[in-house]
Amino acid sequence: MEAAGVRGFLDGRLGFVLAVYVAEGTYYRYLKMSTPLETRT
Repeated sequence: MEAAGVRGFLDGRLGFVLAVYVAEGTYYRYLKMSTPLETRT
């Protein structure tokens, strides 16, 4: 991800899109970890 730099959304449109993508992935990862094993399919 060197092309967009390291400032995230401050790098313009591409940086914003990458920041949203990473945030969404992190959200779903923690959401999955917070659900009990019995309810996972």
